[in-house]
Amino acid sequence: MLLATPLCFTRLSYRIGAVSQPAPIPDGRLASGFQKIGATLYTNMQLSNYVYMNATRGQTERGSRSVRGLAQPESRMKGPMRVPLGHPLWHPLKHWRCAAALVLLTAGLCHGQSKQGNQNTPPAPEKVESPKVPQTPSDSAGAPVDPKTYVIGPEDLITVEVWREPDFTKIHVVRPDGKITIPLIGDVQSAGLTPERLAAQLASFLKEYINDPQVTVGVQQVNSKKYSITGGVNKTGSYPLVVPTRVFDALSQAGGFREFANKKDIVIVRGDRRIKFNWDEVVKGKKLEQNIFLENGDTIIVKE
Repeated sequence: MLLATPLCFTRLSYRIGAVSQPAPIPDGRLASGFQKIGATLYTNMQLSNYVYMNATRGQTERGSRSVRGLAQPESRMKGPMRVPLGHPLWHPLKHWRCAAALVLLTAGLCHGQSKQGNQNTPPAPEKVESPKVPQTPSDSAGAPVDPKTYVIGPEDLITVEVWREPDFTKIHVVRPDGKITIPLIGDVQSAGLTPERLAAQLASFLKEYINDPQVTVGVQQVNSKKYSITGGVNKTGSYPLVVPTRVFDALSQAGGFREFANKKDIVIVRGDRRIKFNWDEVVKGKKLEQNIFLENGDTIIVKE
């Protein structure tokens, strides 16, 4: 195998050396590829020798059983006759051997350069999703309050909308003193008024600057009216008093009672007063007068 490879590429370099220089070997993998090419050429040369000598074997047996200096007795011959490399019998085959070597060499170089080009190709950029815009308070629905009966209080989040007047349309937080600030008007008392009453008051103030103003006031979030539940319930804490709520409804929203909760001795603390509430009796439909409406600042205590 190693003897055939130098001979083939020596003849190939002799024919194409005047045209161009041999291409450089890209890496070690092509070098191993050239050794495989040489082994293949050597195998093809042996096969051609076998075919040629079997075709002319009958003539050599009828003659002197010698082919230009390769005389061997028939008794000593084992298998087909073999012609050494460089013998004149190889000359008719040297043209196709060189052409085959040239084709294989070109294919190997192109394959190596294509691999090297693929390695140098930069990777495609990754797709980056645009960040999602968080929901603003103005996009959420307002609190379910009755604008005719609900009384605005400190820390409530209210919206003031003036039709076709974006400078006066704004979200306001009622200050602890119960007032909000309106452009051109200044501070306006809002705590203690219903949304409808506050809208009518703002419309009367804006008539000096706007022709027939249309004002709407809504409650976005209730923060001024709260009640608390503590003790033997699953969800203790503070709850907004958005709509009129009875004690039974408030306890139902607290996630149920704990295992050792005393449902017969529940206390509602309202200022200096202590109001008793029996859950079991109300469930059975007895003494329903104890199921009172909660007020702002009430605290429900469930004993354990």
